[in-house]
Amino acid sequence: MKHDQTAKTIHAALTKQLQPAYLEVINNSAAHKHHTEAKKNPDQGHFSIHISAECLPTGHLNQHRAINSIIKQFQAKIHACEINIVDGKESD
Repeated sequence: MKHDQTAKTIHAALTKQLQPAYLEVINNSAAHKHHTEAKKNPDQGHFSIHISAECLPTGHLNQHRAINSIIKQFQAKIHACEINIVDGKESD
């Protein structure tokens, strides 16, 4: 599936820039395939990012900005992206 490749590309970019202890990028596009926007823009996918906090700046807004600044290069392929910052306990 084309969105699986996008998820891998996002994962590689975040790994290269941030080197997190824990990172998971999930392609959730199949759950949204019947939505009107998904049908209009089939090249755009839905993704979920779970990343450990230690590699990010402090503050929720700054953490999201750091991630968004890296993945913005893929915005033509992203319709929606959920970002979850996890602490060390959740990533074990």
